[in-house]
Amino acid sequence: ASAAGGSSGAGAAPSATPSAPEPPQTALLPVMSPAVYKDNINFEGLQKKLLEFNEAMGDDHKLTPVEVGHLTDAVAKLKVGVTSEFKGAEKEVVFVKMKEWPTDKMFPVVDLWRAFLVHPVSSDYFKGSDRGTAFITQVLGFLSTEPNGALGQCAAQYLANLFIFQTNRYAAFDKRDLLLKGVEMALASTRKQVKTAGASVLLNIAIVLHESSEGLKKWDLACAEKVSGIALAFLAQAQPADIDAVQRVVCAIGTLLPRDFKHGRPIATRCVDAGFLDKLRGWEDKVGANLVADIRKFFP
Repeated sequence: ASAAGGSSGAGAAPSATPSAPEPPQTALLPVMSPAVYKDNINFEGLQKKLLEFNEAMGDDHKLTPVEVGHLTDAVAKLKVGVTSEFKGAEKEVVFVKMKEWPTDKMFPVVDLWRAFLVHPVSSDYFKGSDRGTAFITQVLGFLSTEPNGALGQCAAQYLANLFIFQTNRYAAFDKRDLLLKGVEMALASTRKQVKTAGASVLLNIAIVLHESSEGLKKWDLACAEKVSGIALAFLAQAQPADIDAVQRVVCAIGTLLPRDFKHGRPIATRCVDAGFLDKLRGWEDKVGANLVADIRKFFP
């Protein structure tokens, strides 16, 4: 599959020529497994919070007893795993009725959506002309509204989980400029989990950027410059407590370097100018000596 639309075009680098230098051989780069949140989902706690909020809801948004039954059935099916099939009424409650809940009651709803992104049925919402724009825009709005709280954490982790399935992944990548603005908000959060999720999205965009420029497909230099700019700005002020986010951000830069190597190395030059290698030395024991060694292969 290839990415459609987005920020390609004038900012795209020419395709690598047959004479372009081959990048160094590395064991860890580019990273090809997305950073996502699909394990250890507390379905019991999530359902309890949803039902608690529903009880406090005004009549306009409160689920009826029948709708509550659809909700609990949907949660039970998610817990079973990817083999579950969902009824239209269940999806209607989760993705239509609860989408209209007040913002102060939305964090468990967004967390439920995040859990749905682990199931292939989620791809139904990222097909067609819309390709999930309404959901992505709404979730980015939640991240902007509450970047330091539970809603911001659920929103940022939802954005990371967009990269689990191919349909969702390329729909998200198509909106990469919007997502990168969300990444900047997340990385500026005072909440550690939000920063880490934002860094996960940044890494995931770098991964799709790499895989969507295979062979003769164009390397989107404009996107690579945005990703590296956000990454380097974050690393310039990162604190020891940010190590989980730092590791993902370093991986994002590392994932850009193989394609960059074949296209004149502007990202590597930018990294040198920003003092990236010096900063990397300070993080080496935390992010891993093997990863740092692989990254250094791309620099003279």
